[in-house]
Amino acid sequence: MLDLTEKSKELDIAQLIDEVSSSVHETKNANSIFQRVPYYFNKWKEKIDEFKKHYPLLTYSVKRIVLSIITVYVTIAIVYCMLNFIISDSTFTLDLNDKLIAQNGGVNGEWYQNILRSRKAKLGVDKPLITQILYYWRNITPIIPKKIEIISSQPGDPITTYETVTKWFYLGLSLSRDVAGQFGKPISGIFAKAMPLSFLVGGTGTLLSFFVGIPLGILLARKKDKPLDTIITTITLALIAIPVLVIIVPFYQFTLIFLGSKTSWDSLSTIHKAFPIIAIMLLVTPGIIIETRRLVIDEMTADYTKFANSKGLSETYVFYVHVFRNAFIRMVRNIPTIFLFTIFGSSILIETMWQMKGMSYYMVRAIKFTDVFTVLGFATLSASLGIITTLIGDLLLAILDPRVSLK
Repeated sequence: MLDLTEKSKELDIAQLIDEVSSSVHETKNANSIFQRVPYYFNKWKEKIDEFKKHYPLLTYSVKRIVLSIITVYVTIAIVYCMLNFIISDSTFTLDLNDKLIAQNGGVNGEWYQNILRSRKAKLGVDKPLITQILYYWRNITPIIPKKIEIISSQPGDPITTYETVTKWFYLGLSLSRDVAGQFGKPISGIFAKAMPLSFLVGGTGTLLSFFVGIPLGILLARKKDKPLDTIITTITLALIAIPVLVIIVPFYQFTLIFLGSKTSWDSLSTIHKAFPIIAIMLLVTPGIIIETRRLVIDEMTADYTKFANSKGLSETYVFYVHVFRNAFIRMVRNIPTIFLFTIFGSSILIETMWQMKGMSYYMVRAIKFTDVFTVLGFATLSASLGIITTLIGDLLLAILDPRVSLK
């Protein structure tokens, strides 16, 4: 009996020792985990800092790209919220005849309400605002495939039929026949046909503006405060100060009355199609002249330019090696933005005047007929391309100018 009691005590002591040992072991493991996490975190941070040090341009590019993507999505969300305030039920039934609606019980009738609910569901606007924004973000994200229902029937068909297609980039459907020629036409298809004309006219006009504006700006900088500089600078500043309508409308009327131009782009001859390009040049060239003149004068008065002149270097060498090169580097940053601003901004009036079916033409008609998804699609493209061109300009400046710090 005594032996059993002693054995029981020995077992209890052994079990207690095992429990204490296990507890100590677990505590050590816990301490080691808490010590290892900061250690590995610091090592990871050191590796990232080392990578940034060895590849500053790549790090800068990735950071700017990520911030640009976030900016695009936030901008689109803000525009979507603003447009949501002007959307009414009638926006989704612009193609329905008022007489037909009245014959089927009016806007409160079952026939009208069924059509309205069906269209809202197909357009994805039958859900809360935040859900709509998330769906639109998904639609414009090109790495996510989307199955979309689009109208497959032609205008005039007695029955509207739909088909399901897979889209990688989806801007929505047009709500107005006056904009797209058919209700429910994909906006991306409309813009795909309109963008080549906008880029052709706007891009050509902007490119020619640079070919004219940069040499003139250099000439005025080198002739600073001389009669030629005074005359051309005064004219250029006047063109910048005068409202766009006051410049374009008289020019448009002049081409009609004296140069035999037509009112529609499709009816213009090859020679007369140069007039819209010239009109764009009238808007863009003055700003390029003044900016080039300012940048060149800044570099001509810089200390390193004065030092190069004091060394006896030729004026031509100093100008092209030091002055113009550094001035052009600063100018490069704005070139992509100017191109985009002209295509999506300055060309609105010109495309309207000459009835050119470009991007701005559909934008103006979409605003007129409250086609909110076409307006949103235009805003999405312009915001996305605007941020992309700004990013390209910043990267070009970082690559070409060694004085730019990427830290």
